[in-house]
Amino acid sequence: MTHELAVYEHESQEEMKQEWEMFDRKGFARFCKILRVSCKGCQEYFYTYNKDIKYCLDCRNSNVGTCLAKRRERLQRRENTICKSCGEPFTPQRSGAVYCSNSCRQKAYRNRSANTENSADV
Repeated sequence: MTHELAVYEHESQEEMKQEWEMFDRKGFARFCKILRVSCKGCQEYFYTYNKDIKYCLDCRNSNVGTCLAKRRERLQRRENTICKSCGEPFTPQRSGAVYCSNSCRQKAYRNRSANTENSADV
């Protein structure tokens, strides 16, 4: 897709939206040449003629879209991590987290330190 066509689509989003909605109201949106696409970056809808485009012009120009999409993918991979202390599933805020809360982290520390004291006494 040429840059001129992308700029034209960006400038005429309102007209393209109205045409797509007209087809959609009649139940013929699948026959419309205009496609309604959710941007993989900012997740807002935009309208285009090209089915291969996945990012709106703003996200493509600033590279923000790919960064946001990658961040969401990393967060999804971390979902349902199991806490090493209590065994409950949680979604950590950072990639290296192994405990769901500070209390579980502290409990694990106390168990480890108690085990080392018992082995030193023997």
